[in-house]
Amino acid sequence: MSISKNKTMFAAVIFIAMAIFNVIVFVMPVQKNGAFWTGYSFTMAAFILTAGVILYAFDRETLKSKFYRVPLLFVVKRYLYLQILLGLIQIASPTFLTITPFQYYIVINAILLGFCLIGLFTVDVAVDEVERIDEKIKPKVVYIKLLQTQIENIALRTTDDTKKILKDLAEKIKYSDPMSSDQLATIEREIMNKVACIEEAVTNNDIETIRTQCEQTQILIAERNAKCKVLK
Repeated sequence: MSISKNKTMFAAVIFIAMAIFNVIVFVMPVQKNGAFWTGYSFTMAAFILTAGVILYAFDRETLKSKFYRVPLLFVVKRYLYLQILLGLIQIASPTFLTITPFQYYIVINAILLGFCLIGLFTVDVAVDEVERIDEKIKPKVVYIKLLQTQIENIALRTTDDTKKILKDLAEKIKYSDPMSSDQLATIEREIMNKVACIEEAVTNNDIETIRTQCEQTQILIAERNAKCKVLK
């Protein structure tokens, strides 16, 4: 099911639940006192907040961004459950509630709402920071991925004599440090030059050159990994 359909489905469920809640509370033979209206108002606000969070969480440009905001749904869902329970208790107005000033219930409901809003804000700030770091890191990990893909593609064009050598090199690259930086530009250009030599040797079926260049490339990869550790 698509994200858009999920968003519509979740929002529809919330509004249906809200409609059922209204039917229940207004059919019940209870006094419409301060406790009733406090419980009712805060519970309705919880329904609306939940629907708003669902629309906000799923109304993102990318699938990854939508996924990152799933924790928002967990926070608001638990708040909604607690608020419905608290609201129904206040709406039913047991004897001890009717003799207690309803202002106390406003404070209790407000505290619960406040905890929910703080939780939502904290999660959203954390998600924004994760997305910022993710966007910052993404360009720096492309180098290794492209290098591995290039070696694997070259290996497809080789004979059995050299295919294993290239696959071993691709495996070495696969488990290399994925991060890149400006300080690694020189050695990364050297590695790319070696890969170009390997590709040319494969075209010429020069097995000895393939072996030599692969060994030298592995040495450069190891040197690059060592520099990555120093730069962290």
